[in-house]
Amino acid sequence: MPHVTIEYSRNVIEELDFHPIFIRIHEALHSLGTFAIEDIKSRAICYDRHAVGAGRPQSAFAHVQLSILEGRPAEIRTAAGQAILEILRESFHRSWEELQMNLSVEVREMKRDSFFRADSDGPTQLEA
Repeated sequence: MPHVTIEYSRNVIEELDFHPIFIRIHEALHSLGTFAIEDIKSRAICYDRHAVGAGRPQSAFAHVQLSILEGRPAEIRTAAGQAILEILRESFHRSWEELQMNLSVEVREMKRDSFFRADSDGPTQLEA
């Protein structure tokens, strides 16, 4: 179930291949023992039009939203957020060093009664 969305400003220095970053995040989440690696889905969105603070051209950002089903202990949510933040630091290291870079992670809990899913590779079932 976990959904990982990386949003970042166009002015970051790195020309990133996100696939290895996604895999690192998937492995970090899986290592916490509560997420099945095959259930984790990731995507990245680049913003051409953005402003950070006063809108200086050297200000950049990367933000990750991790959406998980409610009920996970605070320790798991904290560990997930910290692991993803460290992966962001490593992935955007040049921008971190050369720009005014803002990195953030939000761990969002989704209500079980309002999340629905169906998988095509197994028995069709809707989960709430």
